[in-house]
Amino acid sequence: MTFISEFNLKEKHNVLILIGTLLLCYFQGNAQQTDTLATFLPDSLVSNKIDSVSLSPAKKTNPWLPDYKQHIGLTYTAGFDIVSNYLWRGFAVGGLSFQPNLNVGYGGAYIGTWWNIGAESNMFKAFFPEVDFYIGFSRWGLTIELTHMHYFGGNKFFDFSQKDIYGGGNTNNTELHLKYRISDRLPISIDWYTHIGSEDGFVVDMSDNFVAKQLHTGESAEGLRVKRAFSSYFQLGYDINLPLGILLPVKIGMTPWRSRYTQYEKSFAVCMISIGLEKSFDLGICKINVFGKAMLNPDRIKSDNVIVKISERDLRYNDKNSHLVGTIGMGVWF
Repeated sequence: MTFISEFNLKEKHNVLILIGTLLLCYFQGNAQQTDTLATFLPDSLVSNKIDSVSLSPAKKTNPWLPDYKQHIGLTYTAGFDIVSNYLWRGFAVGGLSFQPNLNVGYGGAYIGTWWNIGAESNMFKAFFPEVDFYIGFSRWGLTIELTHMHYFGGNKFFDFSQKDIYGGGNTNNTELHLKYRISDRLPISIDWYTHIGSEDGFVVDMSDNFVAKQLHTGESAEGLRVKRAFSSYFQLGYDINLPLGILLPVKIGMTPWRSRYTQYEKSFAVCMISIGLEKSFDLGICKINVFGKAMLNPDRIKSDNVIVKISERDLRYNDKNSHLVGTIGMGVWF
């Protein structure tokens, strides 16, 4: 009887140890499952619902995970840039300029306005102000934006008519913009812009064959028609982070078919290669951004138009514009 009692006591002791071990494994397994769930929940839900669970170190240090910022609540951006030259997609379209911007957003949706107030060239002979209004949505690295650009030239703000094929009649333009940026850890961006309204076309004959600058030179339009171009611009960008918080953005832009970027004369062209330097300073009440950029337009570049004197530039034609230009500037943002 004594042997049996001792055996039963040892057996109960072992059984209790086994049950305790199984319960410990069970609770550890549940904790690991909750940890995995927390990794894929938004930060707001993680902080509110499972504060006691820490995220897996392997998940936090994975460099390929997206690091998009949460768009929660009302956000705004207000500020301005001052630039020595107004550069746009391979073209020097203005001189010293003041460019304010105001943007208000909520939950990824936003609306804003951007202005350019400055000289048409650094000779200060003419001023050609521009105002853009835009609305868009940005989430998970993808941006969809609609922009209406108005140039003060006497037309109504929302005039979408096709008055002339080479930008001499209607001073409005409406554009659709799609953008995808992978993440801050892999800062590759892809942009696509397409004109969807206003003045943007070229002349074709009745067989849909391209007729180079037929109407622009004042020749007869009999037997010809204007074909909308849907001018498009495709851009690839990569941001290189240098020491001391200096950013070096590299971009290359091209047009995939006949468009205003080549005066509708080419079906494809690389029209912009740029490299820049940027440095930001946080002053508490505002941020100061200083920058510089050099830009080259390889389309129809020749020995006599690499650098064209400001007084001799014709901004309407790519072959008469300066193909190697630069700008320096400063921005103040609140």
